Amino acid sequence: MIFALVFSILLAVWTLLPLVMRNRSAAAMDDDYEDLIETKNAIYRVMLDLEFDHKLGKVSDADELHMRRQNEAEVIEILRKLDAHQSLDQLGDSLEREIEQARRRLRSSE
Repeated sequence: MIFALVFSILLAVWTLLPLVMRNRSAAAMDDDYEDLIETKNAIYRVMLDLEFDHKLGKVSDADELHMRRQNEAEVIEILRKLDAHQSLDQLGDSLEREIEQARRRLRSSE
């Protein structure tokens, strides 16, 4: 009788353990996703500031090109990581909308 009880408990733990681990893994993925989104948004803000400073003449053409390429490379890497969470088509549409909204905000503040 005790053997059956211990065996039942062990079987229940063995059965439920993957479900618990999967939930923890999903929570970690959600945290990573949020961090990636925050980083991506920060880089977009830097890119908009760079574009604005370039238009004002504070940044040379060569420096603007160099820094823009660096930022684009970082964003591409982040987008690749986000691709694991979303389809690339949805992400591309979202990216274009975000860039356009940021540009409108920048233009309205000038």
